Amino acid sequence: MYSFSLICASFLYKLLVQQFFFSIFYIKKIIFSINKFEKLLKIIEKLLKNY
Repeated sequence: MYSFSLICASFLYKLLVQQFFFSIFYIKKIIFSINKFEKLLKIIEKLLKNY
């Protein structure tokens, strides 16, 4: 019984760590796309000013 709960605990821990790294990766991805979007907006703004 003890070993079973230990296995469950280690499995949950691995899942948690995986989820943690995945969420960090996802947040970085979102920030990166926001930055790209802002650059795109600035380029559009410059183009509009030139007209």
